[in-house]
Amino acid sequence: MFETMHAANGASLAAPQIGVSLQLVIFGFSNNVRYQDAEEVPETVLVNPILRPLSE
Repeated sequence: MFETMHAANGASLAAPQIGVSLQLVIFGFSNNVRYQDAEEVPETVLVNPILRPLSE
């Protein structure tokens, strides 16, 4: 996903944007032509998991 985001000069990308049905988002950049005045943001992955009990 980071490769896809970088190829589009993006700063973030959600899995559904590229046809992946997951609750996942990535963001971050060191320098970006679209956001030249923005401070660096560390590359980050956020996952929204579904928690299911294994037993009662």
